[in-house]
Amino acid sequence: MPEPISIAFLLYPRVTQLDLTGPAQFLARLGNQKIDLVWKNKDPVPTDCGFSIVPTATFGDIQAADIICIPGGPGSIDVMEDEQVLAWINAVAADAKWVTSVCTGSLILAAAGLLKGYRATSHWAWREYLPLFGAEPVEERIVFDRNRVTGGGVTTGIDFGLALTAAVRGDDFAKAVQLGLEYDPAPPFDSGSPEKAGADLTAFVRARSRRESPDREPRIKAVAERMREIATERESSPQVPRIRSLAVDRAAGQLIATMALPVPAGSLVITLLDSTAARGRSYRLATLPVGDPGTKLAASIDGMGEGTYLVRVEVDGISTIPDLTNGRFTGPLVSI
Repeated sequence: MPEPISIAFLLYPRVTQLDLTGPAQFLARLGNQKIDLVWKNKDPVPTDCGFSIVPTATFGDIQAADIICIPGGPGSIDVMEDEQVLAWINAVAADAKWVTSVCTGSLILAAAGLLKGYRATSHWAWREYLPLFGAEPVEERIVFDRNRVTGGGVTTGIDFGLALTAAVRGDDFAKAVQLGLEYDPAPPFDSGSPEKAGADLTAFVRARSRRESPDREPRIKAVAERMREIATERESSPQVPRIRSLAVDRAAGQLIATMALPVPAGSLVITLLDSTAARGRSYRLATLPVGDPGTKLAASIDGMGEGTYLVRVEVDGISTIPDLTNGRFTGPLVSI
Protein backbone atom coordinates (compact mmCIF):
# COMPACT_ATOMS: atom_id res chain seq x y z
CA MET A 1 0.00 0.00 0.00
CA PRO A 2 1.43 3.43 -0.89
CA GLU A 3 2.31 5.94 1.78
CA PRO A 4 -0.69 8.04 2.86
CA ILE A 5 -1.01 11.58 1.57
CA SER A 6 0.22 13.73 4.45
CA ILE A 7 -1.68 16.97 5.06
CA ALA A 8 -0.53 19.56 7.57
CA PHE A 9 -2.83 22.39 8.65
CA LEU A 10 -1.34 25.22 10.67
CA LEU A 11 -3.45 25.76 13.79
CA TYR A 12 -2.90 28.98 15.74
CA PRO A 13 -4.67 31.22 18.28
CA ARG A 14 -7.67 33.10 16.85
CA VAL A 15 -7.71 31.13 13.62
CA THR A 16 -10.98 31.26 11.70
CA GLN A 17 -12.08 27.71 12.33
CA LEU A 18 -14.03 27.32 9.06
CA ASP A 19 -10.88 28.26 7.11
CA LEU A 20 -9.42 25.07 8.56
CA THR A 21 -12.33 22.72 9.13
CA GLY A 22 -14.00 23.43 5.78
CA PRO A 23 -11.14 22.17 3.60
CA ALA A 24 -10.22 19.53 6.17
CA GLN A 25 -13.69 17.98 5.81
CA PHE A 26 -13.16 17.53 2.07
CA LEU A 27 -9.50 16.53 2.15
CA ALA A 28 -10.36 13.90 4.75
CA ARG A 29 -12.23 12.12 1.91
CA LEU A 30 -9.14 11.81 -0.32
CA GLY A 31 -8.60 8.24 0.83
CA ASN A 32 -5.31 7.00 2.28
CA GLN A 33 -4.61 10.39 3.81
CA LYS A 34 -3.31 11.58 7.17
CA ILE A 35 -4.30 15.02 8.48
CA ASP A 36 -2.41 16.82 11.23
CA LEU A 37 -3.31 20.08 12.95
CA VAL A 38 0.04 21.55 13.90
CA TRP A 39 1.06 24.14 16.49
CA LYS A 40 3.92 24.87 18.89
CA ASN A 41 2.49 22.57 21.54
CA LYS A 42 -0.54 20.34 22.06
CA ASP A 43 -2.49 22.65 24.33
CA PRO A 44 -6.02 23.53 23.11
CA VAL A 45 -5.89 26.46 20.68
CA PRO A 46 -8.66 29.09 20.85
CA THR A 47 -10.41 29.87 17.56
CA ASP A 48 -12.31 32.95 16.43
CA CYS A 49 -15.57 31.27 17.44
CA GLY A 50 -14.80 31.05 21.13
CA PHE A 51 -14.17 27.31 21.25
CA SER A 52 -10.78 25.62 21.05
CA ILE A 53 -9.30 22.94 18.82
CA VAL A 54 -6.66 20.50 20.07
CA PRO A 55 -3.53 20.14 17.89
CA THR A 56 -2.55 16.64 16.83
CA ALA A 57 1.15 17.44 16.41
CA THR A 58 3.86 20.00 17.12
CA PHE A 59 6.32 21.68 14.77
CA GLY A 60 8.98 19.23 15.86
CA ASP A 61 6.72 16.29 14.98
CA ILE A 62 5.90 17.43 11.43
CA GLN A 63 8.89 18.35 9.27
CA ALA A 64 7.40 17.37 5.89
CA ALA A 65 3.99 17.02 4.25
CA ASP A 66 2.54 16.46 0.80
CA ILE A 67 0.05 19.30 1.37
CA ILE A 68 0.51 22.24 3.69
CA CYS A 69 -2.49 24.49 4.27
CA ILE A 70 -2.45 27.82 6.09
CA PRO A 71 -5.89 29.06 7.22
CA GLY A 72 -6.61 32.70 7.95
CA GLY A 73 -8.17 34.47 10.88
CA PRO A 74 -7.91 37.41 13.27
CA GLY A 75 -4.66 35.95 14.61
CA SER A 76 -2.97 35.88 11.20
CA ILE A 77 -0.94 39.06 11.74
CA ASP A 78 0.51 37.63 14.96
CA VAL A 79 1.63 34.62 12.92
CA MET A 80 3.13 36.86 10.22
CA GLU A 81 5.32 38.38 12.94
CA ASP A 82 6.32 35.02 14.46
CA GLU A 83 9.70 33.90 13.15
CA GLN A 84 9.35 30.39 14.51
CA VAL A 85 6.06 29.75 12.73
CA LEU A 86 7.32 31.19 9.43
CA ALA A 87 10.42 29.01 9.68
CA TRP A 88 8.29 25.89 10.12
CA ILE A 89 6.08 26.85 7.17
CA ASN A 90 9.18 27.30 5.00
CA ALA A 91 10.60 23.97 6.11
CA VAL A 92 7.46 22.01 5.24
CA ALA A 93 6.72 23.96 2.06
CA ALA A 94 10.22 23.30 0.69
CA ASP A 95 9.31 19.78 -0.48
CA ALA A 96 5.49 19.87 -0.36
CA LYS A 97 3.58 18.95 -3.50
CA TRP A 98 0.96 21.61 -2.73
CA VAL A 99 1.51 24.85 -0.77
CA THR A 100 -1.91 26.26 0.00
CA SER A 101 -3.94 28.75 2.00
CA VAL A 102 -7.46 29.94 2.71
CA CYS A 103 -8.52 33.54 3.37
CA THR A 104 -5.79 35.67 5.05
CA GLY A 105 -3.63 32.56 5.26
CA SER A 106 -2.22 33.74 1.93
CA LEU A 107 -0.71 36.73 3.73
CA ILE A 108 1.02 34.31 6.10
CA LEU A 109 2.42 32.42 3.10
CA ALA A 110 3.48 35.76 1.64
CA ALA A 111 5.20 36.78 4.88
CA ALA A 112 7.13 33.50 4.69
CA GLY A 113 8.34 34.55 1.23
CA LEU A 114 6.37 31.82 -0.53
CA LEU A 115 4.17 33.90 -2.84
CA LYS A 116 6.71 36.20 -4.44
CA GLY A 117 6.13 36.03 -8.19
CA TYR A 118 2.92 34.01 -7.78
CA ARG A 119 -0.71 34.88 -8.56
CA ALA A 120 -2.76 34.64 -5.39
CA THR A 121 -6.00 35.62 -3.71
CA SER A 122 -7.21 36.28 -0.17
CA HIS A 123 -10.25 37.61 1.64
CA TRP A 124 -11.54 40.51 -0.45
CA ALA A 125 -10.94 43.01 2.38
CA TRP A 126 -7.27 41.97 2.74
CA ARG A 127 -6.24 41.14 -0.83
CA GLU A 128 -4.76 44.63 -1.33
CA TYR A 129 -1.79 43.74 0.91
CA LEU A 130 -0.50 40.89 -1.26
CA PRO A 131 1.60 43.13 -3.57
CA LEU A 132 3.64 44.27 -0.55
CA PHE A 133 5.17 40.78 -0.61
CA GLY A 134 5.68 40.48 -4.36
CA ALA A 135 2.50 38.50 -5.05
CA GLU A 136 0.07 39.32 -7.85
CA PRO A 137 -3.44 39.74 -6.39
CA VAL A 138 -6.23 38.08 -8.33
CA GLU A 139 -9.96 38.71 -7.84
CA GLU A 140 -10.92 35.06 -8.04
CA ARG A 141 -12.37 32.65 -5.52
CA ILE A 142 -9.61 30.04 -5.98
CA VAL A 143 -6.26 30.59 -7.68
CA PHE A 144 -3.91 27.84 -8.87
CA ASP A 145 -0.38 28.95 -9.83
CA ARG A 146 1.99 26.04 -10.21
CA ASN A 147 1.93 24.26 -6.82
CA ARG A 148 0.49 27.27 -4.98
CA VAL A 149 -3.26 27.21 -4.34
CA THR A 150 -4.91 30.11 -2.54
CA GLY A 151 -8.56 30.52 -1.64
CA GLY A 152 -10.62 33.58 -0.84
CA GLY A 153 -12.39 34.32 2.40
CA VAL A 154 -13.72 31.81 4.93
CA THR A 155 -16.46 29.80 3.16
CA THR A 156 -14.26 29.63 0.07
CA GLY A 157 -12.35 27.00 2.01
CA ILE A 158 -15.07 24.50 1.12
CA ASP A 159 -14.77 25.19 -2.62
CA PHE A 160 -10.99 25.23 -2.20
CA GLY A 161 -11.05 21.78 -0.58
CA LEU A 162 -13.18 20.42 -3.41
CA ALA A 163 -10.94 21.98 -6.10
CA LEU A 164 -7.81 20.58 -4.47
CA THR A 165 -9.46 17.18 -4.18
CA ALA A 166 -10.04 17.30 -7.95
CA ALA A 167 -6.42 18.30 -8.56
CA VAL A 168 -5.19 15.35 -6.49
CA ARG A 169 -7.71 12.63 -7.36
CA GLY A 170 -9.47 13.83 -10.52
CA ASP A 171 -12.83 15.45 -11.30
CA ASP A 172 -14.97 12.30 -11.05
CA PHE A 173 -13.58 11.46 -7.62
CA ALA A 174 -14.21 15.04 -6.44
CA LYS A 175 -17.79 14.98 -7.76
CA ALA A 176 -18.44 11.83 -5.73
CA VAL A 177 -17.06 13.54 -2.63
CA GLN A 178 -19.29 16.55 -3.31
CA LEU A 179 -22.35 14.32 -3.55
CA GLY A 180 -21.40 12.32 -0.47
CA LEU A 181 -21.13 15.52 1.56
CA GLU A 182 -24.30 16.89 -0.09
CA TYR A 183 -22.54 20.09 -0.99
CA ASP A 184 -25.29 21.87 -2.92
CA PRO A 185 -25.21 25.44 -1.61
CA ALA A 186 -28.30 27.58 -1.94
CA PRO A 187 -27.84 30.55 0.41
CA PRO A 188 -30.91 32.60 1.35
CA PHE A 189 -29.15 35.80 0.25
CA ASP A 190 -26.93 36.70 -2.68
CA SER A 191 -24.52 39.13 -1.01
CA GLY A 192 -21.40 37.01 -0.64
CA SER A 193 -19.05 39.27 -2.60
CA PRO A 194 -18.57 43.04 -2.90
CA GLU A 195 -19.85 42.92 -6.48
CA LYS A 196 -23.11 41.31 -5.37
CA ALA A 197 -23.49 43.14 -2.05
CA GLY A 198 -23.27 46.65 -3.48
CA ALA A 199 -21.26 49.69 -2.43
CA ASP A 200 -23.08 50.58 0.80
CA LEU A 201 -22.97 47.13 2.38
CA THR A 202 -19.38 46.60 1.26
CA ALA A 203 -18.32 49.90 2.84
CA PHE A 204 -20.10 48.96 6.08
CA VAL A 205 -18.38 45.55 6.31
CA ARG A 206 -15.00 46.98 5.34
CA ALA A 207 -15.26 49.65 8.06
CA ARG A 208 -16.24 47.03 10.64
CA SER A 209 -13.28 44.87 9.61
CA ARG A 210 -10.89 47.79 10.09
CA ARG A 211 -12.37 48.57 13.52
CA GLU A 212 -11.78 44.97 14.58
CA SER A 213 -8.09 45.19 13.59
CA PRO A 214 -7.20 48.90 13.53
CA ASP A 215 -3.45 48.29 13.51
CA ARG A 216 -3.40 45.72 10.73
CA GLU A 217 -2.07 47.97 7.98
CA PRO A 218 1.04 49.29 9.81
CA ARG A 219 1.81 45.82 11.15
CA ILE A 220 1.52 44.15 7.74
CA LYS A 221 3.63 46.89 6.16
CA ALA A 222 6.24 46.46 8.92
CA VAL A 223 6.47 42.72 8.16
CA ALA A 224 6.92 43.46 4.46
CA GLU A 225 9.58 46.07 5.20
CA ARG A 226 11.46 43.65 7.44
CA MET A 227 11.44 41.10 4.60
CA ARG A 228 12.99 43.66 2.27
CA GLU A 229 15.64 44.50 4.87
CA ILE A 230 16.55 40.83 5.27
CA ALA A 231 16.79 40.40 1.49
CA THR A 232 19.09 43.43 1.29
CA GLU A 233 21.24 42.14 4.13
CA ARG A 234 21.61 38.77 2.44
CA GLU A 235 22.62 40.37 -0.86
CA SER A 236 25.27 42.54 0.79
CA SER A 237 26.61 40.04 3.33
CA PRO A 238 28.99 37.13 2.84
CA GLN A 239 27.15 33.86 2.40
CA VAL A 240 26.80 31.71 5.52
CA PRO A 241 27.63 28.05 4.87
CA ARG A 242 24.44 26.02 4.68
CA ILE A 243 23.44 23.12 6.88
CA ARG A 244 22.37 20.11 4.85
CA SER A 245 20.99 18.13 7.78
CA LEU A 246 20.77 18.02 11.55
CA ALA A 247 20.61 14.89 13.67
CA VAL A 248 20.56 14.24 17.40
CA ASP A 249 22.80 11.50 18.81
CA ARG A 250 21.22 11.09 22.24
CA ALA A 251 23.63 8.34 23.30
CA ALA A 252 26.60 10.63 22.71
CA GLY A 253 24.76 13.75 23.88
CA GLN A 254 25.56 15.54 20.62
CA LEU A 255 23.86 17.51 17.88
CA ILE A 256 25.42 16.55 14.54
CA ALA A 257 25.39 19.15 11.76
CA THR A 258 26.32 18.16 8.20
CA MET A 259 27.45 21.20 6.23
CA ALA A 260 27.15 21.88 2.51
CA LEU A 261 30.73 23.20 2.47
CA PRO A 262 33.72 22.77 4.80
CA VAL A 263 33.78 25.07 7.82
CA PRO A 264 36.87 25.60 10.04
CA ALA A 265 36.45 24.03 13.48
CA GLY A 266 35.41 26.56 16.09
CA SER A 267 34.29 29.21 13.59
CA LEU A 268 30.68 28.01 13.48
CA VAL A 269 28.23 28.49 16.35
CA ILE A 270 24.79 26.93 16.37
CA THR A 271 22.23 28.74 18.53
CA LEU A 272 19.16 26.83 19.60
CA LEU A 273 16.17 28.96 20.64
CA ASP A 274 13.87 27.07 22.98
CA SER A 275 10.38 27.18 21.46
CA THR A 276 8.82 25.40 24.45
CA ALA A 277 10.02 27.80 27.14
CA ALA A 278 9.81 31.47 27.93
CA ARG A 279 10.74 33.90 25.16
CA GLY A 280 14.44 34.58 24.84
CA ARG A 281 16.01 31.42 26.31
CA SER A 282 18.71 30.12 24.00
CA TYR A 283 21.76 27.87 23.94
CA ARG A 284 24.93 28.67 21.99
CA LEU A 285 26.74 25.52 20.94
CA ALA A 286 30.35 25.69 19.78
CA THR A 287 31.19 22.98 17.27
CA LEU A 288 34.00 20.46 16.88
CA PRO A 289 34.79 18.48 13.73
CA VAL A 290 33.77 14.83 13.41
CA GLY A 291 34.02 12.66 10.33
CA ASP A 292 34.95 14.48 7.14
CA PRO A 293 37.04 17.57 7.97
CA GLY A 294 34.90 20.65 8.18
CA THR A 295 31.74 19.20 6.68
CA LYS A 296 30.43 17.30 9.71
CA LEU A 297 30.42 19.05 13.06
CA ALA A 298 29.20 18.10 16.52
CA ALA A 299 28.00 20.20 19.43
CA SER A 300 27.34 18.97 22.96
CA ILE A 301 23.73 19.10 24.12
CA ASP A 302 24.41 17.82 27.62
CA GLY A 303 22.23 19.58 30.16
CA MET A 304 19.65 20.77 27.65
CA GLY A 305 16.03 19.99 28.38
CA GLU A 306 13.77 18.08 26.02
CA GLY A 307 11.88 20.28 23.59
CA THR A 308 11.72 21.72 20.10
CA TYR A 309 14.36 24.29 19.17
CA LEU A 310 14.62 26.85 16.41
CA VAL A 311 18.06 26.75 14.80
CA ARG A 312 20.31 29.69 13.93
CA VAL A 313 23.72 29.38 12.35
CA GLU A 314 26.56 31.86 12.91
CA VAL A 315 29.92 31.90 11.17
CA ASP A 316 32.45 34.62 11.98
CA GLY A 317 29.73 36.85 13.40
CA ILE A 318 27.31 36.45 10.48
CA SER A 319 24.02 34.93 11.62
CA THR A 320 21.09 33.54 9.72
CA ILE A 321 18.32 30.99 9.79
CA PRO A 322 19.38 28.33 7.27
CA ASP A 323 18.13 28.99 3.74
CA LEU A 324 15.48 26.38 3.11
CA THR A 325 15.24 26.97 -0.63
CA ASN A 326 18.80 25.84 -1.32
CA GLY A 327 20.43 22.54 -0.44
CA ARG A 328 18.59 19.81 1.41
CA PHE A 329 18.32 21.12 4.97
CA THR A 330 15.37 19.30 6.48
CA GLY A 331 14.09 22.13 8.60
CA PRO A 332 14.96 24.95 10.99
CA LEU A 333 13.61 23.01 13.98
CA VAL A 334 15.23 20.20 15.91
CA SER A 335 13.79 18.10 18.71
CA ILE A 336 16.07 17.24 21.61
